[in-house]
Amino acid sequence: MAYAGPASRGKRFPASGALAATTSAAESRSPTGTNITRSPLVRTRRPEREWDGMTVFAAGIALGLAIGVGTALLFAPQAGEETRRALVRRARRAGGRSRDAWEDLRLEMRRAARQRVRAFKERRRERAERKAADR
Repeated sequence: MAYAGPASRGKRFPASGALAATTSAAESRSPTGTNITRSPLVRTRRPEREWDGMTVFAAGIALGLAIGVGTALLFAPQAGEETRRALVRRARRAGGRSRDAWEDLRLEMRRAARQRVRAFKERRRERAERKAADR
């Protein structure tokens, strides 16, 4: 397929006369009998539609997770009690690792805070020395 350049799209907004004609064609009646003008250029979006897709996606994730867990339990090479013990052991190890990681993070944050305080005090001292030297 050969490239022929960008396609002409024309004007995005119709001229004022065309807009008036389009607007009058887009008028409709509300349940109360009054005229409602709807612009063909503006799309209305219903908020509940945004949640519909997310709900279907979340349901698919939950269903896939349930099927995966069930399949894993059916095809597990160990007995149920052995599997439970192994899961508990792994959970304890993961818990210990996460506590260690949080402790490391806490210590690192304290160290960074001390360094910032030292740097702040140093800058303040230097400014005071410069100010005293300028007098």
